[in-house]
Amino acid sequence: MCGLNDVLSLKAELSFFKTSVLQYTVILLLLTGSCGGQAQDAQPPLRMVTLVGEDVVLPCRLEPPLDAVSKSVEWARPDLEPRFVHVWHEGRDLLINQNPSYRGRTSVSIDKLKQGDLSLLLSAVKLSDNGLYRCYFPSKDKKTHVELVVGECSLHKICIMFLHNFSFLLPQITTGEKCLPQT
Repeated sequence: MCGLNDVLSLKAELSFFKTSVLQYTVILLLLTGSCGGQAQDAQPPLRMVTLVGEDVVLPCRLEPPLDAVSKSVEWARPDLEPRFVHVWHEGRDLLINQNPSYRGRTSVSIDKLKQGDLSLLLSAVKLSDNGLYRCYFPSKDKKTHVELVVGECSLHKICIMFLHNFSFLLPQITTGEKCLPQT
């Protein structure tokens, strides 16, 4: 049989073991996060939320502003192959290595590039556009990350209204869970 001292000793060892495991787990998580193989941004990615079919601007600006028309700008999705969403190179679009799912749906504004605004216009957003985007300006080694969250709404609910012996149907936009972005 185990005595009271044995139980207390076992309890103390178990408590020490739990604390040690927790400490090592935290250390491993911190090391894993800082050694993920990618440069860490000083700021978390900016989150943009949009709906399927809409156009969205993914922001990216140079500070201080710098004329970027004759420079290179790369917009990419690291999780895709090929990863390039849009590339601007020395005054023109360079779309040879563009991911096919973005063909004809991306652009940058020359007028805005002159002011250091590297923002990307993504047209006719699809659910598959959901993800992390990287704006990269090689001449200054500047990276900005933007997370695009894409949601979908439908008009599948019908609301029947009765008013003074008249009834009519009204389409009702679904909200709440049916309209939340899909992640």
